[in-house]
Amino acid sequence: MNNLTPLELAQARHNAYSLFAQLFLSGVTEELVPYIGAVSELREMIPQPLVLDDEAAEHYRLFSLNLFPYESVFLDPAGILEGVVTDALAEAYQGMGFARPTNDVSADHIGHELAALAFLCGAEADAWADGMTMQANQIRGRQYGFLQTHVMRWWPALQWSIEAEDIPFYNRLVALTNGLLDGHFAELAAAFPKTEAPDGLPTPPDLLAEEKTGLKEIAEFLVTAPYSGMFLTRGMIESLARRHELPRGFGTRSQMMTNLFRSAVQYELLPAVLEDLSQVFAADMGNQMWAKRQDETRQLLQQIIDESDRVQDEGEEA
Repeated sequence: MNNLTPLELAQARHNAYSLFAQLFLSGVTEELVPYIGAVSELREMIPQPLVLDDEAAEHYRLFSLNLFPYESVFLDPAGILEGVVTDALAEAYQGMGFARPTNDVSADHIGHELAALAFLCGAEADAWADGMTMQANQIRGRQYGFLQTHVMRWWPALQWSIEAEDIPFYNRLVALTNGLLDGHFAELAAAFPKTEAPDGLPTPPDLLAEEKTGLKEIAEFLVTAPYSGMFLTRGMIESLARRHELPRGFGTRSQMMTNLFRSAVQYELLPAVLEDLSQVFAADMGNQMWAKRQDETRQLLQQIIDESDRVQDEGEEA
């Protein structure tokens, strides 16, 4: 994109964000196939013959069963959709004049956030086309603020979680989206004065200071992304269980993790499971805010390992 004029660059970003937004929201659909076909990096990831029902099922498994691509889930410990995070986004959308499509998907879905960026880039392109340089730069400033305040705060963790599921099409989609976001954000950061960074991740509870802390509380902590520094998908928990030949049961991610820990206690494998989990949290997301929280979680896991006798006693009583 380096050789494009500002108008061409804004239009190219508008087109890319629009397509990626729809793919995150809906997956591969009949309506999107022609647009996917125009992007060679995505086209080559489409299975042949293409079975749209299979693609719909894969999108559902990834974004409705295994992980949840909502800013609330990654930044709000309560993980409540249509809560404070959604309210903040609705205010941001209103301020930029963006009206998201009316559907059942919460406003803080990554697809809606990318669609908002597409809207802003389209508005920027219109301003360049009309020779309105000042307005174009004002819109670029809005893009920078939205990226800094919302998208780039949680995208690194979402990106890693999607890639960990290892679905070729979505891995490629994530890579393309990441390149688009990184280049866009870096360009704007160089063009606009640095502003005060938004608050970091919320302060986690001092888990081991609480006498009531047991396996259930530890599991709940670990599957709460803003506390642990990582969104642990069902697939990750299942893989952890398989590696140690332990059952993990069914239910929510918290229930699965709790069941896994209790099984580990029963078979005297809790320290080994925690050591393995600590390695998962050593993943490099390339983001300082999330890396700091992951490091804190690894320290916590080491403390639990060091006190495993107490934790295992609690687990047996449970």
